[in-house]
Amino acid sequence: MLVDISPVGVEPVLREEELGAAEEPTVGFEYALQPDLSVALPAWARTSHKDVQHPGDPIVTVTFADGLGRVLQTRKDLERDTGTGTEVGMSVSGAVAFDALGRVVDQGQPVFSVEPDTAFVAVEMLRPTHMQHDVLSRVRLVERPDTNGSDGYARTAIEHDLSMFEGRLLFEEMVIDANAPPS
Repeated sequence: MLVDISPVGVEPVLREEELGAAEEPTVGFEYALQPDLSVALPAWARTSHKDVQHPGDPIVTVTFADGLGRVLQTRKDLERDTGTGTEVGMSVSGAVAFDALGRVVDQGQPVFSVEPDTAFVAVEMLRPTHMQHDVLSRVRLVERPDTNGSDGYARTAIEHDLSMFEGRLLFEEMVIDANAPPS
C-alpha cells in the first residue's frame, strides 16, 4: 500500500495491483483467514515493512492468535550473531500459559527459529515470568527470572487503593520495585 498525502489532506491508498513493477509497498498485510480457504489454528497475521537498506526483503512480523483473541506467539525477523558469522531467522516470543479466566500467568523467554515465518513453533516454557492477578484481573505481582535473586526471581508488587486528595476520590497504584530497598 502506498500513501500519498495531497495538499488538502486526502490520503489515496493504492492496492498492490496498482503498484508499478519496481515499487514495493511500504507496509503489507496478509492474513491466514482468507475467503474460501480453511485455516489451521492458531490463525496468523503477517505484517511486512519495507526495508530501504534491503530492497525486496521486508521486515516481517507474524502474530498468532487463538479463537478467543489471545496472542499466543509473535515472530519477528532477526539476524543474530553466532560468534563466527550471522544467522537469519526469527525471534519467537516465549510460550504463554493462561489461567481459567484467560489471563497470562506465565510468559517464557523468547527463542530463535529458522522455521518458515507462518509456522507456529511449539516453544518450551523457558525461565518464565510469573504473574498473579486480583479478582479484577489486575496484575498484582510479577516474578521475573533473576540469577541475583535469593530464589532466582526478582519480584515487583503492584498495589491498588483509593485515596482522597483535595476532596476528590482518586484511584492509586503503587509499584514496589524489586531493586528498591525495603522501607
